[in-house]
Amino acid sequence: MADEKKEEKKQPPKFSEPMVDGFKLKVKIKGSLKDAATLLRSVSLLEVAPEKDVVNAVYVENRDIHKKPYVFLVMRFREDEVEFIYSVPPEISPTRRRLDMIRYLMNILSLLGDCYEIDGKIVYQLIESSLKEMDSYASLDFKRLYTEYDHMKKKLDDSIAKAGIYEKRADQISKENYELKNRLDELEIQVRKMRGLSEKVLVSKVQEWILDHNGIINISDFAKTFHVPDSRVEGALNKLVRDGYLELVQ
Repeated sequence: MADEKKEEKKQPPKFSEPMVDGFKLKVKIKGSLKDAATLLRSVSLLEVAPEKDVVNAVYVENRDIHKKPYVFLVMRFREDEVEFIYSVPPEISPTRRRLDMIRYLMNILSLLGDCYEIDGKIVYQLIESSLKEMDSYASLDFKRLYTEYDHMKKKLDDSIAKAGIYEKRADQISKENYELKNRLDELEIQVRKMRGLSEKVLVSKVQEWILDHNGIINISDFAKTFHVPDSRVEGALNKLVRDGYLELVQ
């Protein structure tokens, strides 16, 4: 009997669950929980659910792919206490999230000013605690940013220094290229001049030079005057001797 293959169930991808945190604030009710519920309903993003001794208000900022609340806030209003329970996603700093929640709490208590009386000392302690956390959070954040800035500044300074070296080198190469171009132009002119005299014309010029200089020729002077190599002048002289037009005198 063949063994039956068991199909492995595919496990859904796992996602990091947000951490849950919270705090409580002692208060004293001036009106009623019903009045508090009415005021809370004026905030369109809140889902308000009154119970016997508590008014629940929920704010879901976003949900995960399974439609479960991911970034959320649950507020519970009692006659003598306000409780805040909120999620802290892995990608958000717990200190930053707590500061946002305290700010939100202050806005909600401002809305419920006619329903609750809050001890100023308690508010002061909460604000003082949040300021200390803010200072710690800002200090760490500033250090991190300054470190990144310092690294980037060093890289920028190095790049600027290298750019300066490359710029100087580029100027030097440009100058050398200009000088080489001028030298090549001069050599090209000289070559053209040397190529400009045909063998027949060169022989004729050598004859004219000898006649004008009482039968004497200085090869170097002639070559400089007509921009031809000494070897060509010597070749022209040899041709004149071979053809019998000149005779060498020792």
